[in-house]
Amino acid sequence: NRGMIPSGPAVADIARVLKLTPEETDGLILRAIETKGQTRSRDNFWINEVARIAGDKEAEILALRAYLDRHGLLSDYDRLKDDARRASGPLGDR
Repeated sequence: NRGMIPSGPAVADIARVLKLTPEETDGLILRAIETKGQTRSRDNFWINEVARIAGDKEAEILALRAYLDRHGLLSDYDRLKDDARRASGPLGDR
């Protein structure tokens, strides 16, 4: 990576040191993926496709959250999401 992008574990460590929220950490990882796709010619097709797919999903989520907010349902959704996250445990695999 020619020193331009830290390794995945280093990005996760940076997020922990900065005390980023899970959403902020996801954003940091997605930006690292985008940069990696621009700098690693060997893997850029796959990296760029993953970044595109993730970007599409992020845009969809933002649009859905805006819809819920306009209809006064965003706080209910956030509570439901937090409850589901807590119920699934730290790895989210239950």
